[in-house]
Amino acid sequence: MVFIPEYYRDKLPEVDISNVQGNACDETKRFVWSIFKFFLGSSEWFSNAIGQSVQCVKVDVEGMGTEKGPTKGETVFEVTVTPSESERSAL
Repeated sequence: MVFIPEYYRDKLPEVDISNVQGNACDETKRFVWSIFKFFLGSSEWFSNAIGQSVQCVKVDVEGMGTEKGPTKGETVFEVTVTPSESERSAL
Protein backbone atom coordinates (compact mmCIF):
# COMPACT_ATOMS: atom_id res chain seq x y z
CA MET A 1 0.00 0.00 0.00
CA VAL A 2 1.28 3.44 -0.95
CA PHE A 3 0.86 6.26 1.56
CA ILE A 4 -0.51 9.37 -0.13
CA PRO A 5 -0.68 12.46 2.09
CA GLU A 6 -4.28 13.61 2.47
CA TYR A 7 -3.60 16.97 0.81
CA TYR A 8 -2.72 15.26 -2.50
CA ARG A 9 -5.34 12.50 -2.55
CA ASP A 10 -7.87 14.36 -4.69
CA LYS A 11 -5.32 16.47 -6.59
CA LEU A 12 -3.14 13.88 -8.32
CA PRO A 13 -3.82 13.55 -12.05
CA GLU A 14 -4.79 10.27 -13.67
CA VAL A 15 -1.80 8.74 -15.46
CA ASP A 16 -1.27 5.85 -17.84
CA ILE A 17 1.22 3.35 -16.41
CA SER A 18 0.78 0.70 -19.12
CA ASN A 19 4.29 1.38 -20.48
CA VAL A 20 6.03 1.71 -17.10
CA GLN A 21 8.28 -1.27 -16.46
CA GLY A 22 9.88 -2.42 -13.22
CA ASN A 23 9.12 -4.60 -10.24
CA ALA A 24 7.13 -2.01 -8.26
CA CYS A 25 3.41 -2.64 -7.88
CA ASP A 26 1.02 -0.71 -10.12
CA GLU A 27 -0.07 1.47 -7.20
CA THR A 28 3.53 2.59 -6.61
CA LYS A 29 4.12 3.22 -10.32
CA ARG A 30 0.91 5.25 -10.52
CA PHE A 31 1.88 7.34 -7.47
CA VAL A 32 5.41 8.07 -8.72
CA TRP A 33 4.16 9.12 -12.16
CA SER A 34 1.19 11.15 -10.91
CA ILE A 35 3.16 13.06 -8.25
CA PHE A 36 5.70 14.00 -10.95
CA LYS A 37 2.89 15.23 -13.21
CA PHE A 38 1.31 17.13 -10.29
CA PHE A 39 4.48 19.13 -9.66
CA LEU A 40 4.78 20.17 -13.30
CA GLY A 41 2.24 22.85 -12.52
CA SER A 42 -0.23 24.50 -14.85
CA SER A 43 0.22 24.51 -18.62
CA GLU A 44 1.52 28.10 -18.52
CA TRP A 45 4.51 27.18 -16.37
CA PHE A 46 7.92 26.54 -17.94
CA SER A 47 8.25 23.32 -15.93
CA ASN A 48 5.09 22.02 -17.57
CA ALA A 49 6.34 22.67 -21.10
CA ILE A 50 9.55 20.75 -20.38
CA GLY A 51 7.90 18.10 -18.22
CA GLN A 52 5.43 17.07 -20.91
CA SER A 53 8.33 15.63 -22.91
CA VAL A 54 9.40 13.43 -19.97
CA GLN A 55 8.16 9.85 -19.71
CA CYS A 56 8.35 7.54 -16.70
CA VAL A 57 9.68 4.24 -18.05
CA LYS A 58 10.69 2.19 -15.00
CA VAL A 59 10.05 2.01 -11.25
CA ASP A 60 11.99 -0.57 -9.22
CA VAL A 61 11.95 -1.30 -5.50
CA GLU A 62 14.67 -3.38 -3.84
CA GLY A 63 14.47 -5.14 -0.49
CA MET A 64 10.78 -5.98 -0.55
CA GLY A 65 9.80 -8.77 1.78
CA THR A 66 12.51 -7.97 4.31
CA GLU A 67 11.78 -7.13 7.91
CA LYS A 68 12.79 -3.51 7.41
CA GLY A 69 10.77 -3.09 4.22
CA PRO A 70 12.12 -1.63 0.99
CA THR A 71 15.74 -0.56 1.18
CA LYS A 72 16.12 1.20 -2.17
CA GLY A 73 13.97 2.60 -4.94
CA GLU A 74 14.90 3.64 -8.45
CA THR A 75 12.92 5.52 -11.06
CA VAL A 76 13.93 5.98 -14.67
CA PHE A 77 12.58 8.85 -16.75
CA GLU A 78 13.33 9.49 -20.40
CA VAL A 79 13.13 12.73 -22.32
CA THR A 80 13.22 13.26 -26.05
CA VAL A 81 15.20 16.32 -27.07
CA THR A 82 14.60 17.82 -30.47
CA PRO A 83 16.10 20.98 -31.98
CA SER A 84 13.89 24.05 -32.21
CA GLU A 85 12.85 25.50 -35.58
CA SER A 86 15.63 28.12 -35.41
CA GLU A 87 18.23 25.49 -34.55
CA ARG A 88 17.06 23.28 -37.44
CA SER A 89 17.27 26.12 -39.94
CA ALA A 90 20.82 26.90 -38.79
CA LEU A 91 21.97 23.36 -39.62
